[in-house]
Amino acid sequence: RRFKPAKFVGLIDGFRTSLNQLVKTLEATKTHFIRCVKPNMDKKPDNFVFDVMQRQLYTSGVVQAVQATRKGFPDHLPFAELLSRFELVVPKSATNKKGADGVRALLSSAGVSDKEFRIGKTKVFLGVGVLDQLEQRRMEYIASKVLSMQMLVRAYNARKRLKLLRDEKARAAKAKAEAEAAARAAEEAARKEREAAEATAARQREEHRRGLGTLSA
Repeated sequence: RRFKPAKFVGLIDGFRTSLNQLVKTLEATKTHFIRCVKPNMDKKPDNFVFDVMQRQLYTSGVVQAVQATRKGFPDHLPFAELLSRFELVVPKSATNKKGADGVRALLSSAGVSDKEFRIGKTKVFLGVGVLDQLEQRRMEYIASKVLSMQMLVRAYNARKRLKLLRDEKARAAKAKAEAEAAARAAEEAARKEREAAEATAARQREEHRRGLGTLSA
């Protein structure tokens, strides 16, 4: 019986471990394949030749795959994602259900016919244009809520500005009233002081006149 060298066995174990780790990583992620094309035959940057790129897309089958996909049900979403994303565009009563039943009720309430979607085990497959239609309704709903929020904010700011103007006007009126009251008080004090001075002067004249009369007698 021939035995393999320990070094060779170590290489095999290391390769097996690396391969298992790679498989686990791939299984734990959503793999997406990217098709790369040459922009031109000279491999120069910032030089896109349409004929060269189109020929590569056709010969690699990308165009045919896209056409075939769009003829069927190109968009597919998990049940939970569809329900959470588009539950806003239908009445709340249509989103009480979960899973396949909830998806079917949501699409039916959104006006999507049975021919335009298919229900799978964990995902729903949407026909051409259905996802765009749902996205448009969702954006319209969000836009309406944004407008409502803007109206509320503008009304709040307008009321706040009106209150500030009223408070400022009230403060100005109060300051004017206080100033007028102070002016009237000052005038009244000056009048009383003048009257007191005049009375004192009249009394002094009367006393002087009486003193002159006494001397004459």
